[in-house]
Amino acid sequence: MIKIYCSTAFKSILPTLLDNFEKMHGVSASVEFGTTNHLLNLIHQGDSADLMILTHEGINTLIDTGYCKKGSLKDLCKTSIGMAIAADAVKPDIQNTANFIQAILNTPSITFTSKGASGVYFRDLVERLNLLDEILPKAIIPEGGLVAEQILLGKAHMAIQLISEIKAVPQVQLVGPLPEEINQTTLFTAGIGIDSTHTETLENLCNFLTNISNQTFLIEKGLNPI
Repeated sequence: MIKIYCSTAFKSILPTLLDNFEKMHGVSASVEFGTTNHLLNLIHQGDSADLMILTHEGINTLIDTGYCKKGSLKDLCKTSIGMAIAADAVKPDIQNTANFIQAILNTPSITFTSKGASGVYFRDLVERLNLLDEILPKAIIPEGGLVAEQILLGKAHMAIQLISEIKAVPQVQLVGPLPEEINQTTLFTAGIGIDSTHTETLENLCNFLTNISNQTFLIEKGLNPI
């Protein structure tokens, strides 16, 4: 059994890929999903895992602080930030920054994470656009998780999160990515835990995750191969 700490960005694909890997290699895995910041905190507090799949910056931090094996870093895929609304809602035009601003001002409520990479970026973006006073009073801001679920719960009309995380909630409607000029691409990287004794298996797993046979599945779920 291998233990994996993994960004929520992979929640819609990793269980399926791990099942396939187990059938091929007879290796099972347990996974804990969370924001990169949350999982980094767990590791720095003494927890450990065989494999960590986090933002590229997060894995570099673990290598620098001695929690990941040097030379084990492997870039997996990337995604950008998108907007989601209810499945039956009218899709707003967000092809340019002006239209995007109008869309987030018009919505009665909006949700994003406080600690996820996309949520931190979005709050900073709203501040740069001088819209904090308009957005924060109507915002639902959980620490992490799949914020598009807040739409299904009737707590929010709009969600901002990584596209792969939005696609993990198929009952909502993906409006599309934020305009390119104000979007951010996040690169996800794997690193092997410093104390893991499964290095060869984990290297095989990382190669399997990025195998060309899985790339169509990754793209369908909002993750673009490197």
